[in-house]
Amino acid sequence: TRSSVLSTTPASPPRQTWRWSASASRPDSARKSSASVQKSNRLKLSFLFLSPGPKVSPICVPEEDEELDQSWTCITAGWGKSKATGNLDPNKQHNAELTLVNETACALKWGDFISDAHICSHPAGSASCMGDSGAPLFCRKRDVYFLFGVVTWGSWRCGADKPAIFTRVPEFHSWMDDVMDDI
Repeated sequence: TRSSVLSTTPASPPRQTWRWSASASRPDSARKSSASVQKSNRLKLSFLFLSPGPKVSPICVPEEDEELDQSWTCITAGWGKSKATGNLDPNKQHNAELTLVNETACALKWGDFISDAHICSHPAGSASCMGDSGAPLFCRKRDVYFLFGVVTWGSWRCGADKPAIFTRVPEFHSWMDDVMDDI
């Protein structure tokens, strides 16, 4: 697994700023419960005005029926902890190349919390961690990156014992289209 860091300290490369536009929440986004514990999966889209630049480009959103091939290279990036015992560092964005696992293998660790609306990453090596919720999982298909997932939840040990869970973006493609049509 390869990991790297983007720093926002004064010596870091130029960065772009953007203006927030609007957001929308999916009204029926509560998830199933298991025993007395309920996991929620509140979905929210935020819209930003951002112009492409030398380090920023649009990402493709997969169609609703697009299947994720587990052999593709997938990466997550976020501003959360780099390990369970670490501190949050708002000056560093971490990214990690991930190995994905199928729903059956993931359900062996997480039980009935897992549905077809989830993507799971292998618990060994790099993973998303506390503070990364909402971060992207983007996967490369024929030299084009697609936003396949969004960091949702995982083990407090940051991938050491259980897969990290991502919301599967293609499951909500129709809803996203409807929201974007209204903006």
